[in-house]
Amino acid sequence: NQLKNNIGIPDGDILDILQSLLYRKEFMADDTPYESAACTWYVGAEICHMRGGTGFMLAAKGGHNGESHNHNDVGSFILYLNSTPVFIDPGVGTYERKTFGRERYSVWTMQSAFHNLPEINGKGQCHGAAYKAADVVFDAGCLCFSLDLAKAYPREAGVKKWVRNYRMESDSVVITDAYSLSGFREPVRIRFMTWGIIDVSEPGTVVISAGGENVRMTYDNTAFSISIDAIEIDDRRLYDVWGGRIYRLTLEARSESLRGGCTYVISRCLPK
Repeated sequence: NQLKNNIGIPDGDILDILQSLLYRKEFMADDTPYESAACTWYVGAEICHMRGGTGFMLAAKGGHNGESHNHNDVGSFILYLNSTPVFIDPGVGTYERKTFGRERYSVWTMQSAFHNLPEINGKGQCHGAAYKAADVVFDAGCLCFSLDLAKAYPREAGVKKWVRNYRMESDSVVITDAYSLSGFREPVRIRFMTWGIIDVSEPGTVVISAGGENVRMTYDNTAFSISIDAIEIDDRRLYDVWGGRIYRLTLEARSESLRGGCTYVISRCLPK
């Protein structure tokens, strides 16, 4: 299902290319058009992807934080519009000693604070197989994916339950959070990562322009304040993907309530 170049070998890393040499004739002979599935569910890894009729493709994951090559990202998602990434996982920078050692989770790209996830009472997710998703459900019929993130966070986060639900509608993506905490230390913060330019001039609305595509995300601005952090990219591997800067959007809860939630609706929009 990979694109073929002019010598009939799929693009990819060196191992993929060498393996594909064994099947070069088959690649060249097969002209079957590729058709994308509406959804895919990988049971063991608890990873799903869903496509919408207006060009959206969403991928989200459950699993645990002890997986091979792990990031602390249980419950996170990425969202594309017409093959253009909008909400992103920054990825992995240039490999170094820390990438594979005890200091792995001091690398910012490995931390949940730089994924599309909540920060709860000032705490991000922890690493290790014990920090995992619970009550994971994927429904191909209604294109819904839900899970409880509570067990991915340390005890200090004081989270009893955090249910996140992703739903693909005909013209939008709807994300909901519903949570219950045992105590309050710091406001709940919901993070969203993007490489696009962000416009928050209209209360309760975020417009992101990325790679010629434009999306609108709405949220309850009476419940959350909003801020944007620019993250300068000085790693060559990340720079080649995203350019010199990406952005972290934060919705911070105005209330100290131990129970709450929010709905975020993402849809296409036309540029101003």
